[in-house]
Amino acid sequence: MEQSLNTRSKCCRGFSLVEALIAVALIGVIAAVAMPNLGGFHKSVQKAKLQTDVDVINGAIDVYVANGGDLSGATSPQVIIDRLKTERTSASAARFVGLTGSTIDHRLASRLASASDAGDYRAVWNSTSKQFEIKTSGSGVKEFYLNESFAEKDYGTEQRADSSFDYNTNPGWIWAYNDKLPTGPGVSLTTVTVATVPSSPLPSPKSPPSILRAPVITPGGGIFRANEYPKAVTLTNPNNASTWLMVSINGGAFSIYSSPFTIGANSSVRAYATGDPKSWVNSSTASAYFQQAAPELLASPNIQLSAPDFEDGIDEIAITISNPNAPGTSDLHYAIVQTGTPFPAQSSWAQYTGAFSAAAGAYPDGFVVHSYAKSKDPLMYLDSNVAERAAGAYFVFDDPSSKEVLYVIDVSGSMNQIVVGSTLSRLRVVLDALSDAISRLPSTSKFSVATFGNSLEWTDGSGILKDATSANKQAMIDQLALITVATGGGTNYEAAMLIPMTFTPKPTTVFFLTDGQPNGGVYTDDVDTLSAQGVKVNTIGVDLNLTAESLLRDIAKATGGSAKSVKIN
Repeated sequence: MEQSLNTRSKCCRGFSLVEALIAVALIGVIAAVAMPNLGGFHKSVQKAKLQTDVDVINGAIDVYVANGGDLSGATSPQVIIDRLKTERTSASAARFVGLTGSTIDHRLASRLASASDAGDYRAVWNSTSKQFEIKTSGSGVKEFYLNESFAEKDYGTEQRADSSFDYNTNPGWIWAYNDKLPTGPGVSLTTVTVATVPSSPLPSPKSPPSILRAPVITPGGGIFRANEYPKAVTLTNPNNASTWLMVSINGGAFSIYSSPFTIGANSSVRAYATGDPKSWVNSSTASAYFQQAAPELLASPNIQLSAPDFEDGIDEIAITISNPNAPGTSDLHYAIVQTGTPFPAQSSWAQYTGAFSAAAGAYPDGFVVHSYAKSKDPLMYLDSNVAERAAGAYFVFDDPSSKEVLYVIDVSGSMNQIVVGSTLSRLRVVLDALSDAISRLPSTSKFSVATFGNSLEWTDGSGILKDATSANKQAMIDQLALITVATGGGTNYEAAMLIPMTFTPKPTTVFFLTDGQPNGGVYTDDVDTLSAQGVKVNTIGVDLNLTAESLLRDIAKATGGSAKSVKIN
């Protein structure tokens, strides 16, 4: 609107003064009609919702009062509602004929109107009629709502008035009548002597039949969990004792209501009050729908690893899985696979019964664990989402199938780079891991170590794979502590692939570790030679790019070995 008033016409002439005044007047009329209508629509919706709530609550009040309840002195809406939630004392309930429990949902709460709600509809308590009324002023309830935290709250018991007759607590007739005498100022008993009772016909009713009030359905419908069904339902008649209730379940034929009944999930209940048509007009029909809540999604399991990766000194990782869900609701299932391997179907996953371990020899490239909570009752709970934990493998030089092992290690200049978060170089981290692997070699193995850069840089000079005795292993570990990065720093794969054929006996497994791409010599023929001689090459790439990783995979594939990539920076 503001934009159209401020925009000038781009035609060949402007508005005359009269035209401008007429346009402004028309806009004012439109605004005066449109804006109140929009506001009125919102208020109508608010009033309709509030009126529905008030009708239900007033019905509950009628039932409460009809069954001995007393709201005298109650002025606060929440106090009134809380009183409807109380129950008759157990001693009184044992003999009382009628409803002894609460007449309204324990979750019901009220939100009072504030100064900012001036002019809005609110439910105001009429202490004379003992009913809520819809008004636009005065202290009242802006909104009734359900507070789930009230569901299990105990609102206690209260002493309520007895009915005209109770269940007899003494031997004899089932009923115990309670004749009630009038009370009040100036009231006294007077004896009237009547000689004869004139016989005359009863006068005809002078008033038309009264409209009955709708019955109260308890609980009044809602969404309930699957384990809360079948649900017990009670109907209460707030009308004269000569009337009765008719009930229909799930759209069936109406029948006379005689006692509480149970219903299943997703059921409907309808009821109305009726009586002698000469005195009463049927009430409106009360309705309630009972819906089953959707199953709750279980929480995912918690997976704990004793270490984040296989590395120097860590050859086994313990795996523990915990269930965060309530006991009895679910079982845990899991699967563990080598990194890069697809998971099997969930139907084949193992049931978790306790902590287990994964060994570096079984998962040389690391592993991934998946786990989920499987529901024991699909109507109550859905299977959880899958939780995942993974462990990597840094410099795992173990190969259980190898008996003759040669370790060929890159000592080019780039291996002198410091590892992030450490004071050690790449070479020192690798040699420490290699020392640990050598210390674990079984005595039945043979082994040696060689390093390369531009060419062969270091061996122990023997050219022999030595027995893995304690003395030989310690001697090699002591020499590894002295190895440093080569000067001149190239990465000659050809030199590395020639080294294994210079040893006696010939190694059956070579661990080839490098952090760079080849920059000298053609090595593919040498790889073919190793393959033909039955030498398996397991490659380990440190912080390589995709091209170099691909080259190492080719070497491993050609010789029947494995390829691993490690990121430490």
